[in-house]
Amino acid sequence: MQYIKQTTAIPVPTVHMSFSRDDVGYIVMDRVEGETLATASFELTDEELTAIATELKGCVGQIARLQPPTAALGSWPSGPYFNNYFHEGKGAVALPSFKEFHAYWVKRLGPRSREVFPTSILDNIRTEDVDVSFMHGDLNLPNIMVKDGKIVSILD
Repeated sequence: MQYIKQTTAIPVPTVHMSFSRDDVGYIVMDRVEGETLATASFELTDEELTAIATELKGCVGQIARLQPPTAALGSWPSGPYFNNYFHEGKGAVALPSFKEFHAYWVKRLGPRSREVFPTSILDNIRTEDVDVSFMHGDLNLPNIMVKDGKIVSILD
């Protein structure tokens, strides 16, 4: 969040510290006025939801234009992925290239990979043609704070 605050116009709270206890990560940051989009979405008008979606598209675009801090794929700033999608009971998974990222999912999905990935991608992928961008790894409704029909902060 500190990097995003320094390099974009995306609203994020000031982070004061982060730590883990009993394998759970915590972030101590400024309190953000408003409520999560998960909660607010039931009360927002269609116009407000459309405006928020447009704002969010702009935020994602700003993040995607940032230069990744490393060529490897993983969690900030240069570590392996730390989430349930990339966990096989042995800890976090590190993937040094898009080719290995792709192979990981084809292996993990097994025969279902043909349902998820079009055959043209599986059989004709040219990893040198793939652009990898920096991105929020957990951008979901509880991590988007809104107030008065506008995004006031992106968390986590």
